[in-house]
Amino acid sequence: MTLTECPQSDCQATGAIIKANLARIGLKVRFDVEASPIGVLSGTNWEMRAGAWFYDWPDPAAFLNVTLDPKAFLPPGYPPVESVPPAYRRMLEAADRLRGAARAAAYRSLAARLERDVTPIAVFTQPVTPEFFSARMGCQVEQPVIGAVDIGVLCVHG
Repeated sequence: MTLTECPQSDCQATGAIIKANLARIGLKVRFDVEASPIGVLSGTNWEMRAGAWFYDWPDPAAFLNVTLDPKAFLPPGYPPVESVPPAYRRMLEAADRLRGAARAAAYRSLAARLERDVTPIAVFTQPVTPEFFSARMGCQVEQPVIGAVDIGVLCVHG
């Protein structure tokens, strides 16, 4: 199995960790470094790659459509759109037009199908935002989308 990484030191360190972890379960990984001035993998000839993504807002379109639908907006510096069969691109576009519970259900179903049939995507790390509070500060609720405490529900004890 080949892991394609960018040439920057952080990419190489991530690749070494992935390689070591997969070796523990018997998978042999070979490195392939793609030279890119900004560290974005631009080719499509790879078996596995690591990429960074910060979940912008709690909407599956923010990830699935941007990475899999060539008609979706692609912010500068983001990885290239993955090649998926046209039927899946049509399902992405249809799901994006829905609202509410129907939208959530359509994306849940589509994500499961994509994982099974087309391109598996796995989260292997999550950044941590350090937050320090006095002993009197309570009611701390972490918001998983923004990765930080919800300041609207904080309260003071005593």
